[in-house]
Amino acid sequence: MSKLSFLNFLISDAYMDAGEIAWAMDPVTKEYIYPNEKKRCQEQHLRLFGSVRGVPKHPFLVPAINSINWGILRGDQYAGHRETMEEVLDYCEEEENKTKKKMKTLHLWGELDATVPFATYCGTATKWEKDHKDGSYHMESLKRIGHEAVFENSTLLGERIVSWLQDQ
Repeated sequence: MSKLSFLNFLISDAYMDAGEIAWAMDPVTKEYIYPNEKKRCQEQHLRLFGSVRGVPKHPFLVPAINSINWGILRGDQYAGHRETMEEVLDYCEEEENKTKKKMKTLHLWGELDATVPFATYCGTATKWEKDHKDGSYHMESLKRIGHEAVFENSTLLGERIVSWLQDQ
């Protein structure tokens, strides 16, 4: 895309389209659970993409998204990256007294995540938690939260993270 900059609108269009499914939707009403937060975030993205009259496009946003897309996993790559994640979860850090201390991981995941569907993949995360009986890995599902968890309900995420850290 860097050679065909006149097509950069495709990146912003695709990004905005992907954003439509990233927000938690009530399974019954099909309404966004956090409509005000979604609107505020969407308005910010439109400004950054230069879609607001009189506001210049952010000079690094499209190239950054393009670079990120090079690293997005295709379905056939999941298995290898799952193995990498398992290695990370088993990583031990050397302490001063030469004992090993296992890295602790908290995984917060919205049950209404449609981008990385919770229902489809939560079994893997649940298995990781069962495999790490020492408590080094904890997966917690978040009800009524989607892929944009930080923007949807940052207070909830903050509370869960602080609570987890206090227990460590």
